[in-house]
Amino acid sequence: MFLLPEAHIEVRKTKRRGNGVFAKRGIEGGNVIGDYLGKIISEDEEEEYEKKNGFYVFGYTSDSSIAPDPAVPGPHLINHSCSPNCESFQYRGHILYFALRKIFSGEELTVNYYVLADVGEIYDFPCYCKSSVCRGTMACTEKKFEEYNAFIERMDKKFNNKMEVGFGEYLPPLKRYPKTIKDYPVFDIFGSIKVRPLVCDDENLPPKMEIRKRIRQSGRCLNFKKLKLKVFGIMNGLVVAL
Repeated sequence: MFLLPEAHIEVRKTKRRGNGVFAKRGIEGGNVIGDYLGKIISEDEEEEYEKKNGFYVFGYTSDSSIAPDPAVPGPHLINHSCSPNCESFQYRGHILYFALRKIFSGEELTVNYYVLADVGEIYDFPCYCKSSVCRGTMACTEKKFEEYNAFIERMDKKFNNKMEVGFGEYLPPLKRYPKTIKDYPVFDIFGSIKVRPLVCDDENLPPKMEIRKRIRQSGRCLNFKKLKLKVFGIMNGLVVAL
């Protein structure tokens, strides 16, 4: 279920990745995009669902997943990218998608899928994002997966790994949603390479949290002219230069 007005986003076909979600207007960093809703299914039902509908299931608890209806517009239609502009955030047992940084009109919304796969299976989940940091697969490392799950557990202790409804039932919307999600260092953040970088006059590279703040607010890469350095973003806690 999208939480932004229809005037802000639209679903349309992409060249290689089926449907995608695109911004019709600028979206500010932190804005909540939508709630990942669907029917609750068991792990045993996931393979059958994916054969019929595609790769849309999202882990709900340790032994259940959310299976959305692909024909109904919602955040499940947001494609993966290795340098995403959105992220998922667990809130009161629900999976909310939010904008990591300012998203520009016409830009496709993307998110990191955090697929955990065995070493020999990582390329069973090919990635076509063509990002400068594309790893060729939607799979992530076990360390990254565990780091993300530990973050979820800390942030949503009361509701984490608890089923709100039973198997075969549909997860209902919350009565109230937050409008924004704050920035957390657990998420990688990258500026758009399709717009002009933000020019910064710093004589020294600022702290990483300040770099994150500037990217989140501007949506842009950062051009430190005096340092002759163009920063793409922060990945795994490290500054990534263009």
